[in-house]
Order: sequence, then C-alpha cells, then structure tokens
Amino acid sequence: MAIAIKWKSLKGASQRLCSGPHVAGAFPFEEPLDPTSHAQRAVWLSSQLEAPAWGSVQGYDGCGMSAGLLHNTAVLPNRGAPVQGRLWSLIDAMHKHPSAATAPAINALVAHLAEHDWAIERHGALVAAGTLKPIAAHVILRELTPPDGAVPEQGAAWKRACEWAVMFHEAFAEAATFHAQVAHAADWLSADRRGEEHRVYALFAPAAPSFIELRVDALPQEIDLAMCIYHAFSVHNPAHARGALAVVLQSVDGAQPLKFAKALVRTLANKTPRWQTKRYPRTRETLKKRAALALWPAALIASIAPAQP
Repeated sequence: MAIAIKWKSLKGASQRLCSGPHVAGAFPFEEPLDPTSHAQRAVWLSSQLEAPAWGSVQGYDGCGMSAGLLHNTAVLPNRGAPVQGRLWSLIDAMHKHPSAATAPAINALVAHLAEHDWAIERHGALVAAGTLKPIAAHVILRELTPPDGAVPEQGAAWKRACEWAVMFHEAFAEAATFHAQVAHAADWLSADRRGEEHRVYALFAPAAPSFIELRVDALPQEIDLAMCIYHAFSVHNPAHARGALAVVLQSVDGAQPLKFAKALVRTLANKTPRWQTKRYPRTRETLKKRAALALWPAALIASIAPAQP
C-alpha cells in the first residue's frame, strides 16, 4: 500500500514560514500498553493530544522532522538559536530496545543515517560518525527539509524530504518499536524528579517506587487521573504546568485527594487562553473515549474534568 505524503506549511519560530512533508500515522494508539502503569496511562493520554497514531511524522514545522508519541523533534528552534531536539535519543532507544533488535525499518533508518556519516552517541546526540562532534542544527534542517526548513512543493528538495519522511514513518509504525517509544515518552514525562511533581507523588504515594514504576493502585484514583491530565498539559509547556502545580500544592490540603485533583485540573485549564479554549476541550473529548472510560469511572471524569472548570 502506497504511503500518502502531504505538503504542509505553517508559521514556525519567529513567524518564519516553514513547510515540508506530513505522513499520517499508520493506525491509532488506542490504549495504554500496560493500563496498570500510571506512567503509561499518562503517556497514552498525552499522546492523544500530540500524536495519537503510530508512525505520525511531520517535517513542516521548522524542526526538521518530528515523530513519536509526543512528537519529539530533530531540531528545537530555541528562540532563534536552534539546537538538537530529543528525536535522536528516541531513535537510539528504539534501535537498542530488545524487542526491536531485528526490526528492519528502524535498522534501515539508522543505516541511512550512517550513509550520511551521522551516528547517535550514547547520550542521544546526533554526531559526525566516529567523533563526538554534534551535527549543527542548520545542517540537520538542510538535509531533512531542504533548503532550510521551507521545502518547496516539488523538485529535488521535496523528493529528498519525502524519502526521509517515509523512512521515519516506517520506523515509528513498526510494532517492534512500540514498547521503546512508550518507555522513552515515560522517561521524558518523569524529568521533574525532584520538583513539584515529585512532591505530589511523595504526598499521595509515599511508599511507592519511581514514577516509571508507579502502579495505579498505589495512588488515589483522583490523583491518578489528575496527574495524567497534568502530564498531558506539561508536554505542551512544562513551565506553565509546573507553575499551576506549585500553586495547587501551596493552596490545597493534600489530605483531600478529590479536592486537590479538581483544583489542579481547574488551574491547568485556566492557566492560558490557549489551554482554556483548545487543550482542555481536547482533553475532555479524549476522556470520553472508550479507552479512557476503561481506565477511569465516568463519574470521576465528570467530577474532575467538568465542562466548565
């Protein structure tokens, strides 16, 4: 079956017009791989707002390429001084995961990088093969989305960008890589190991292991749901999400899980106009899905994530 590739454009960093290929996901990420894991529930809910289908790839947003459940990017704009993003560490994790050892599509992608004298070193950076010299962000853009993140609709540059997009799509749609993709996303969500997030988990599950190992039954169900919503918001803007969480930690008694959960979701929903008008409504729509209702009781969802927070 032929892979459908669309040309898209949008205004990227600093209002610069960016363009390139988009390949839709092969099939939906319908439910957590392990529904008893709090981290995997959070990954699933976050992905529904970012990339709800395996193999979704976009090269039109000025980031070179983005893929994965949280749309990790090859390049981060970094306020006009672009740097490498986390896409490379994700590819490395997929390639090294035991379940993907013989997966042809991820191996083909890594081999294609090697053909360009690129390699991913152990800390997840894309480097010149045989060295520890990072590949500059503008070089990555020029290769993946030529000439500079604004790919024309036809011609040699479009053909090269499409070839890369298809290789990324095939690797990320390969079932053998799914567990690695989920694990990498969970690791990203656990980045705030000693901040506000850590305080919440220490408060409501003091005897539990790390976020990655936290089982659902170790948390009050209200906190399980509210923190999954929190993580789904933090993917968009970690600083805003942590700020909302800090406010709730200071103002709400942790001995009342339901009150805490409601306050957290309400604070997140009203943190920014965009979250109020777009992210919160999209989150509520996701929580109406059959998969969400299999994770949390409908009455709990309605209580913690009401139409008017």
